[in-house]
Amino acid sequence: MNAQIPTSTAPGLHQADFIPAPGCQSPHLQTLLPRIMSRPKLKTTLEWLATPDHDWVELNWYGLPMPYSPILVLFHGLEGNQRSPYIISMMQAARQQGISCVIMHFRGCGQYDNTQAQSYHSGATADARHCLNILSARYPTSPLWACGYSLGANMLLKLAGEGPHPLMRLAAVCPPFELGACADRLNQGLSKGYQRYLLSPLKQKTLHKYRQGLLPETITPDIIHQSQHFRAFDGQITGPLHGFQDANDYYSHASCRAFLPDITTPTLILFAEDDPFMDPACIPSAEELSVTTRLEVSRHGGHVGFIHYAQGLRHWLPKRILSFLAAT
Repeated sequence: MNAQIPTSTAPGLHQADFIPAPGCQSPHLQTLLPRIMSRPKLKTTLEWLATPDHDWVELNWYGLPMPYSPILVLFHGLEGNQRSPYIISMMQAARQQGISCVIMHFRGCGQYDNTQAQSYHSGATADARHCLNILSARYPTSPLWACGYSLGANMLLKLAGEGPHPLMRLAAVCPPFELGACADRLNQGLSKGYQRYLLSPLKQKTLHKYRQGLLPETITPDIIHQSQHFRAFDGQITGPLHGFQDANDYYSHASCRAFLPDITTPTLILFAEDDPFMDPACIPSAEELSVTTRLEVSRHGGHVGFIHYAQGLRHWLPKRILSFLAAT
């Protein structure tokens, strides 16, 4: 991209000012570096939040909410949790600015299994909306901000475009704008390694629910084991479990791209052209963005990587995201 970088809050499609650390331009290195960099184990407070359908999600708080101070709600990626490096780096940066953070774990991604056959998927916004409404009612003087990553970014953008919500500002990192294209990209070349890594825990969790007798008869261990790529897994497991006909039906209804024009909240989207999970052809045009949305695209960054050099290897995302969320 050759666009000039305007003011930090101007909407539209822009070039990100991310510069990768020297020698770290590779998309795979950017993607993997956060997992091998040192990270502390943060002491968080667990809250179990009941859902209207008699299940529950786990919230982990880092810092107690204070009146008139923002609360930053975080939504992790596929099979992520509070130990994910991008969550830890964001929580640390936010607390340094006196901002309370809470991560909502998607069903089954926290310390404990959820109780129903259904867990979560890229377009499931009901739990997040329920959580945000509860927090808004509980802390009426605290502005609510949110940040989602990968699957959580897709979910958050879809939620923002669906209709009213209590968020004041939000950010989304590396959203799969088109889930079908993302599934196809992960089934190509070196990206197949990420696909195997992500599918393994999903299949194990599904097998566990089968042994508990929670799954319909149509989902058998053979079907679970034979799902070697996302289109197969989503077509035979994710889709049917959540009311979709097949993978294409799920992808078309759950992808956030169609919801972008309807977002009315100040929104920052960060994306890397070399993301090994994504097809760069899926990057939305400026015309697809709402007047409140700013999309910054970087040439490098990998998938939720964005590691730069600042007296050592550092996470670039938290500073950029917090500067946007705190802007007036």
